[in-house]
Amino acid sequence: MKKILLYYTSVVMTILCTYTNGNAQLSLKGVPESWINGTQYESDIPTYITPEINYLQLAQEDSVDEKINNPPRFGFANQVQINPDNSGKWSISSSGIKIWQIKIKCPDALSINFLFDKFHLQVGSKLYIYSTKTNQVIGAFSNQNNKGTFLNPRGFGTGLVYGDEVIMELDVPKDYINNNILQISAVVHGYRLINIPDQYKTSTTPGFGVSSACEVNINCPEGSDWQDEKKGVALILVKGNRWCTGSLINNTCRNGEIYFLTANHCLGDQAVIGGIDKDAISHPDASDWTFWWNYESQDCTNPSVEPGHGTTNGAVVVANNSKSDFALLRLTENPVFQNPPLDVYFNGWNRITSPSAGGVGIHHPSGDIKKISTFLNVPAPGCSFNISSHWCVNWVSTVTNYGVTEPGSSGSPIFSTDKKIFGQLHGGPSSCTATITDKHDDYGRFSVSWDYSSTNERQLEHWLDPCNSGELNIAGGYFRFCPLVVGYISEEVITTKKDFLASDRIETNSVITNTGNVYMSAVNEIQMKDGFDAQYGSEFVAEIKNCGVISTERVSKPIAKSNEAIVKNKLYPNPTSGIATLTFDAEKIDNYHLKCTDLYGKTIYEENGTTIQGINNVVIHSENLLSGIYFILLEYKGNRITNKLVVTK
Repeated sequence: MKKILLYYTSVVMTILCTYTNGNAQLSLKGVPESWINGTQYESDIPTYITPEINYLQLAQEDSVDEKINNPPRFGFANQVQINPDNSGKWSISSSGIKIWQIKIKCPDALSINFLFDKFHLQVGSKLYIYSTKTNQVIGAFSNQNNKGTFLNPRGFGTGLVYGDEVIMELDVPKDYINNNILQISAVVHGYRLINIPDQYKTSTTPGFGVSSACEVNINCPEGSDWQDEKKGVALILVKGNRWCTGSLINNTCRNGEIYFLTANHCLGDQAVIGGIDKDAISHPDASDWTFWWNYESQDCTNPSVEPGHGTTNGAVVVANNSKSDFALLRLTENPVFQNPPLDVYFNGWNRITSPSAGGVGIHHPSGDIKKISTFLNVPAPGCSFNISSHWCVNWVSTVTNYGVTEPGSSGSPIFSTDKKIFGQLHGGPSSCTATITDKHDDYGRFSVSWDYSSTNERQLEHWLDPCNSGELNIAGGYFRFCPLVVGYISEEVITTKKDFLASDRIETNSVITNTGNVYMSAVNEIQMKDGFDAQYGSEFVAEIKNCGVISTERVSKPIAKSNEAIVKNKLYPNPTSGIATLTFDAEKIDNYHLKCTDLYGKTIYEENGTTIQGINNVVIHSENLLSGIYFILLEYKGNRITNKLVVTK
């Protein structure tokens, strides 16, 4: 296993698997209402004081964990049941905002963070956690962080606030009834030194950049051919601990379903504060997991300042199996739907049983920035783990250095030269200081994970081949919002992969050769003019939708030239501050169903109606919606129209 790493100083044991800066979580901008229009002093806020912790007992337990190679613990979870009904205090600000506040004190703590067993915020409400001593604020958390439903709320975990005293504040809009559900189940008392951001440091602690010196940054020359694939790889944090690595992965329907592949042993988080081993059948909830995207150096050098990253929170384990050490998650928050959208890639895969020679591993060793390791051999049967279910690869020295894997790399994808995943890292003896004969690692075989069990929760096939295509391998792809309007694509011979994304319409008469891959997505219209041709062997798709996802389909025969539009529909005005109108053409009288959802798929309202033959106009009632992005879905007679609606107030 290669999960995490522990090292010592002469004074104190310090952990590499550090906590994230809370502001990296999915959150809104802003400051607490009490800072702007508050009506009470901090001394008026009721205080909950956690019991003092037994440092001697914790040290003894930590010593045992170290000997059996368990992940190190950074804090102690005080089990509580704190909610706005039984604790804290309500007040009303001068602007009419309802404010609930409670002060939490953990004597002598280095940090405090919270685990909720019930978390569901209504639209408009905001939750902040802050320290008046350091002015550190995390949040605002909002309905975007909800993982369950109002009737069945799920859990949530916060990042750290540094120090021994914090205030939690819930702000409810004026004239709103408080329908928020908050139940704190654990207050985590941080008792060991961790990676504290510079502005909150109180002692000398390690920062990022703790992976070994021989590691190769993803943007070194070795990574130049892997610039798409790297964008699918993310660092996994479990309750803030830099835990493992994994990758977004495509499926045969090419529909942007947010599946994420990592290792089964990464699900074993009992050693983490409040941790429960995850399992697709017995405990699939991973709402306390966080994912860091595009966390990397901009070039080949190790930066002196930690680079930024995108963040999503929460997942559900849909399948896992210890035989080939795989775990497949469905993420709760879609990185494509963040604001702004994150630039991520859904990696392809190959389930053949005889990979070709050579490839790379892309990973986050020791929770550090993204690195790349290179192998040249034909993967052999497992060398450290089961030979029938694992591949063994030998790392080689490259132009930059001798990239290997480390704790934190677990679950990371291994790619063959065709740019497709054929396994995920289980472990092995490789390290910068290992001998050449020991610079190898084992990866669970994708082909074994595919159909090893007939139980859906123990195999990949059910999830990654939902279209029952039987394909042995598929390419990766991007699933993006439309960033611009493409009015006209000139006569162009396209020989490489290209995306054409439009917030309105596309016209093209290009020729796509049999080595070209093209993805066209527009909101209203795509026209393929005379001269357009997609040759046999190319991958081409043209879709009319909200541009949130782009599907791909393999061209099995030449596409006929056409000068007719595929679909026409229009939503206007867009953006709007009031009502909007959806116009579409129906062949005959039929029933339709319209649904308005937010970015995260939550239904705002629905209605049913009847079409007329010809042009139809359906009014979209957006005058009561908050500012933001919504999706309007219309279904009738087997047709499905999706539009993105921007509401401004």
